[in-house]
Amino acid sequence: MRKILLLICVFLSAIVLAQPANDNCANATSLGSLPTPGACTAGLQNGTATTLNSQTTVGATGSNPYSYLGSCEGGATDMASPALDTWYSFVATGTTVNISITNFPGVQIGLWQGACNNLTGRGCSVDGALTVNQITAGSTYYIQVSGNSATATDANFTLAVDNDIDCNNCLRAANITATPAPVNGAYQPGQTVTFCFKINQWVQQNTNWLHGVQVTLGSGWNAGTLTGNPPGSYSTLGDWEWYSPGPGNQNGTNWGTGFYYDYGAGTDPRNNLGDNNANNNIPAGEWNFCVTVTAAAACSPGSDLSISFNTSGDGESGSWSSSGCIGDYPTVYNAVGSCCPPGIVVPANVSCNGGSDGSITATPVGSNAPYTYVWTGPAAYSNTQTGVPAGANTITGLAAGTYTLNMTDASNCLQTVTVTVTQPTQIVATITPTNPSCAGTGSINVTAISGGTGPYDISIDNGSNYAFNNVAAAGNVTGLAAGTYTVFIRDANGCTRAFPVTTLTATGSVTSSFCCTCRNV
Repeated sequence: MRKILLLICVFLSAIVLAQPANDNCANATSLGSLPTPGACTAGLQNGTATTLNSQTTVGATGSNPYSYLGSCEGGATDMASPALDTWYSFVATGTTVNISITNFPGVQIGLWQGACNNLTGRGCSVDGALTVNQITAGSTYYIQVSGNSATATDANFTLAVDNDIDCNNCLRAANITATPAPVNGAYQPGQTVTFCFKINQWVQQNTNWLHGVQVTLGSGWNAGTLTGNPPGSYSTLGDWEWYSPGPGNQNGTNWGTGFYYDYGAGTDPRNNLGDNNANNNIPAGEWNFCVTVTAAAACSPGSDLSISFNTSGDGESGSWSSSGCIGDYPTVYNAVGSCCPPGIVVPANVSCNGGSDGSITATPVGSNAPYTYVWTGPAAYSNTQTGVPAGANTITGLAAGTYTLNMTDASNCLQTVTVTVTQPTQIVATITPTNPSCAGTGSINVTAISGGTGPYDISIDNGSNYAFNNVAAAGNVTGLAAGTYTVFIRDANGCTRAFPVTTLTATGSVTSSFCCTCRNV
């Protein structure tokens, strides 16, 4: 009976701890197309919620590197990283999405857009409810659900998602593209990015024409690098211009940096109307507002690299007398600063060809310890270190070759770098032996020495350890008897190469009278 109970417990434990099917973006649980909100006549049109009960993150894992979003709902709080997350997807049918999760204390919600291997963040929440405006009907979005730590999970929570359309808004459809797109939602320090804000639908309220597009940067960008590329206009009354700083106060609002429609290039855009497109016929190449900006050079993991585009009608930032479009929401593109790569100190190279006294020192940027170092290299070299504190980390006893470091920090953020350890070129020479015809008449001639670092020392060794002779380019050692010799060449750095054994053999009888020294008597 005890064995049966034990087997039942093991079986039930396996069920409880099984990995959820939607443990990653690629296997996200699909909600399909959300119910379509009511026809857009006036006011806010609410869609019916799609609800999933009995959801769980128990048994989930955190991806490596881990994708997360920062500055949730405009605040200073980031999603936990890493955490144990599950994923859901839906196809939008409105311009606003509302996401609610109940029965999961401390739940974190992230909304992503794009392909699973190239996601861009749209917003996040740490209080169980998230509303994101200016989403595009027909596009697929991904919901990331996690606990508030690397261990927090919950079972039997409820997820509810619905779409709305606000018919009082002028801006009904827009999207942002980024070139290049962030990797796992993050950009590197000093990386330059071009963002393009494309307005696809503008419905005039109180005859408000599009007059301004304001650009707001997250704190992680270098604001001094922001530049704008204005699009063409529809009407022939004026042109779109880039203003940095913005034109200033109009109708009680201080209008900041961005694009404004101006009837006289370089003049004050506040004293004129907007770009009239009453038919809402927006070709693909028009009303595409592009800016270029560079991330701050200093490495700051999780820094706010979001960008926001807000629109204003000419009743807001221009000279039209009737207000409208004041309820339009900014369109936000979320990204964060990437985890910092380790700083690689110039490696200590191998001192002699074929040696193994090289080393590499890796120093993390920041102090998000503990770290895990996984080194691999030539000849199946492998070195794994876990729980490493902040500061420099050195591996020694290395042969020449290319080494790869995969370094993971406390947030499960992985960075990969490669570094090459070099060695001097190998010493080479031409070895020419001459066999003795008489006792002590053999020789070994060493020529064409190269490689290593000259000058060179040469030793001819038959077991008696001949001393090195300082020979700059070549040497001829004579007076050698028959026997087995080894030629050693040492360079100026003390690197020595032993050349293949040279055997001297007598070409005649060493006791022959031809080898005698004759004298007159």
